[in-house]
Amino acid sequence: STVRPVPSGGLALRAARGRPPDVVLLDINMPEMNGYQLCRLFKETPELKDIPVLFVSALAEPLDKVEAFSAGGVDYITKPFQMEEVQARIATHLRLRRCQLQLEEQNRTLQESNERLRELETLRDNLTNMIVHDMRSPITVILGSLQFLNDDLGATAPAGCQEDIQRALASTRRLM
Repeated sequence: STVRPVPSGGLALRAARGRPPDVVLLDINMPEMNGYQLCRLFKETPELKDIPVLFVSALAEPLDKVEAFSAGGVDYITKPFQMEEVQARIATHLRLRRCQLQLEEQNRTLQESNERLRELETLRDNLTNMIVHDMRSPITVILGSLQFLNDDLGATAPAGCQEDIQRALASTRRLM
């Protein structure tokens, strides 16, 4: 991991816009603007809004912590801190961010798949309608011919032939 320390809020914002970080560790007391203000600016910037911001501060009052979370922070580490704890919290938030990005990608893929499925369903429906339309005319001719054959032969047709004509008529009517 590469750590990029930045001496002020304005520079941090510019640096993050240029090359968005995976996670931000932010103090509350900084030159130019405080950490709360900077965090809010991060959360208002579309390309930076989802980056996890962890506050690291000597301020330990509950109101300071509430303000940090209200500004959009995801964690608050009070100084003095144990390096192992900070590393574990950073690792946890990086894992959560990777999971979030993976979920967003899966959602995009799912949306694309759903759109493609809708397109294929439309094609299928159009093809089905075309096939039904194209088959209706020949089936009508077959039905008419069978009906004429049945009417012309009537009772004079041999018994087996009459049964075949009746089965063909019934099948063709079902097909229609």
